[in-house]
Amino acid sequence: MTDKIKKLAIILVFISLFAVIITARPVNTDKEPVLGGGLKKPNIDSQGSDIVISDNSNLVKESKDSTLITFKNQNELANFSQINNIKLPDLQKIGSTNTYKVNLPRQSIKLDNTSADISSNIVYRTNAIPNDPLFSLQWNLERISAPRAWDITKGSAVIKIAIIDGGFSLSHEDLISKYDMTAAYDFIHNDNIPNTGQDSPIASGVSHATVVAGLAAASTDNSIGLASAGWNIKIIPIQSINDSGVGDTFTVASGVYRAVDFGAKIINMSLGSTSDDPILKNAINYAVNNGVTVVAAAANDGCECLQYPANYPSVIAVGATDVNDSRASFSNYGSNLDVVAPGSGSIRSTSFSQSSPTNLYTSNIYGTSFSSPQVAAAAALIKSFKPNANPIDIETYIRTGADKVAGMQGQNFTKQYGYGRLNIQKSLNLTYTYANQFSSQSSYPSLAPG
Repeated sequence: MTDKIKKLAIILVFISLFAVIITARPVNTDKEPVLGGGLKKPNIDSQGSDIVISDNSNLVKESKDSTLITFKNQNELANFSQINNIKLPDLQKIGSTNTYKVNLPRQSIKLDNTSADISSNIVYRTNAIPNDPLFSLQWNLERISAPRAWDITKGSAVIKIAIIDGGFSLSHEDLISKYDMTAAYDFIHNDNIPNTGQDSPIASGVSHATVVAGLAAASTDNSIGLASAGWNIKIIPIQSINDSGVGDTFTVASGVYRAVDFGAKIINMSLGSTSDDPILKNAINYAVNNGVTVVAAAANDGCECLQYPANYPSVIAVGATDVNDSRASFSNYGSNLDVVAPGSGSIRSTSFSQSSPTNLYTSNIYGTSFSSPQVAAAAALIKSFKPNANPIDIETYIRTGADKVAGMQGQNFTKQYGYGRLNIQKSLNLTYTYANQFSSQSSYPSLAPG
């Protein structure tokens, strides 16, 4: 080997070592595996700030303007200051440590021959705390990690949840600004004003839709009433159920088609029947095939007997838990159950009575009807954060992010709890897919249609 070849080989070795050092530096990345819909993590949230998703933990970001340096001794400190042209008083020390903050971006810092350690200056944020007076009493929002989810996204008004239910208190102070009345419709009275109490202001189902709407997307941080998981999400109010809580195939299926055709991205159905309904099933397939996620309540018979539409595999079926994360005694369960969410124990929401149509609130609600809209809100936040997510992606995020409660005894899925209790923050924080982990819900032979 000639001297020229030897010199060339030495140069190549040094170049290779330099490349390894450079690529070994810890950096933030926007790359992530894609879900079924081919979506990638966006680099901005709905408020336009830079974001980095850590591995299923709190949302953090690295300061672009400052860095932390830990020195072994004072000589290293002095040498660092000199080569980076920094005056010692400009270095801010952390307590009694040898770690200092320097107001330089990481990539511009020169270390030369020092053995000092360089660290990112991570930015931490407090959980978003809305100013709604009743928020401190809404234990269910803390349980499903809504405050930490709001640090990731508060949702977008572009994303709308169609609530197919009874009549709504359209003038309620905590809901009036959230309704999309251009898409609203009443299939009971065949008009575009789905107002509660038209048949009977004291009927059993007169406040149901208003309660559901408040749990999904009541106005949040408006210094009035309470907060909702869906913070900025809009509502399409669709009445398919009368004041007594009864509708039929025509009114409910019509509501689904209306929701899809008028731009809903999520549909919540806190209603059910024991009968398999091919016409409603076709309507739900129409929704899912058009990229609309459908969420439905499991029903309240306390048996292994999920009602329809929750029992359809393409629907996210939701059961209820109590303050102890135990299955509520009334909550239906079964092999098609996806997740559970709080539905028992002084859960607060907006409500309606003839004497208080605009400012009534209640904590006297129990039922899977009120678990379902919290999951619908989670789906809406996910859709806001990842606009290209399809219904399968969203269902995967919600299932995979769910907390494994004690009653599951360490199992990934149980008929009593599905894949666990809703955790919106974890669902939003997922950076990889478990899409292939789950078998089809329809694979259970004991759940034949009807």
